[in-house]
Amino acid sequence: MASIQQAIKAGAVGVNLEDTDNAELLPVETMADRITGIRTRYIELDMPLFLNVRTDALLKSEGTCTESLRDVVSRGNAYAEAGTHGVFVPDLGDLGQKNIAMLVRKLPLPLNVIVNEKSPPISALEQLGVARVSFGPRVMCAMLSYMSKITAGLLSTGTSTRLGEHSLSYSEINSLLSTPGSA
Repeated sequence: MASIQQAIKAGAVGVNLEDTDNAELLPVETMADRITGIRTRYIELDMPLFLNVRTDALLKSEGTCTESLRDVVSRGNAYAEAGTHGVFVPDLGDLGQKNIAMLVRKLPLPLNVIVNEKSPPISALEQLGVARVSFGPRVMCAMLSYMSKITAGLLSTGTSTRLGEHSLSYSEINSLLSTPGSA
């Protein structure tokens, strides 16, 4: 809670919370109490804040997919009642368009999904009603994978030929990082 208060005071306009603690799924009531406490605090501070809550019910469930989805919907509804503004559901690529559409219909809040290489295309997610798409650590993981291939090449052949395979030029990097309209 202290870190969220500091973020609010520093001017943060949104925060993400997770309903796990030490890799264990928290009871719904515990999470709802946390959400209510945060909501009360940002209202007291008269600060706008978008509170997005990630539920790991799909990741931590030992039940069937149907049971896990019911838990996601139940948690999403409870979190909405407690005052959150969005629900974040990690998709490991097996959620599928049918289940994503169901979550959009049954959750009273904007749905945010995290995607990977098996997830539906972003245009399909948009058509299903997904409000926000996150890549989470996926881009970093892909970069680290490529870095490990470069390193393996250096160690096995003593050459750095892989460095040029997918490298951007300095000009391309500057173009990517420049502000539109700047020189």
